[in-house]
Amino acid sequence: MKLAQIDVMMKLKNAAKTKKDFIFIEFSDKNLSLIKFLYKEGYILSYFVKENLIRVNLRYFNNISLLENTKILSKPSIKRFLTYKDLCSLKKSNKDLILSTTLGILSYKMCLKLKTGGSLLFIL
Repeated sequence: MKLAQIDVMMKLKNAAKTKKDFIFIEFSDKNLSLIKFLYKEGYILSYFVKENLIRVNLRYFNNISLLENTKILSKPSIKRFLTYKDLCSLKKSNKDLILSTTLGILSYKMCLKLKTGGSLLFIL
C-alpha cells in the first residue's frame, strides 16, 4: 500500500472520529479504487468525483462510524503478506481484513472465495 492510501485511510478515520459528514480526497486511480471498495462494502454512504477531488460522504449508525476503529497493518516500511493457506487458517472475527491482491483491493471473504492471498492493509 502506498503512502497516499494510508493517508486516505487516516483522513477517513479522523473525519469519522470528529463526526464530519463528508471529506475531500485528492483524486488518483488508487484512491478511487479504495473509495469504490469502501462504498461497495458499505463503509461509506456515497462518493462523488469532481475534477481532481473525490467527495466522500461518511456513513454513521447510531452516531458511530465503522471507520473509527480502523487499524492500519501494512506500512511502506513493514509489509505483511498472507497466502491463501494463511487466510484459511485464520479464525473468523467480527472485524473485516482488507487485502491488496493482484485482483485489486479485496476483503478477507472475497479472497477466500477467489482463493488468493495478498498484502494485508488494514482491519475495519
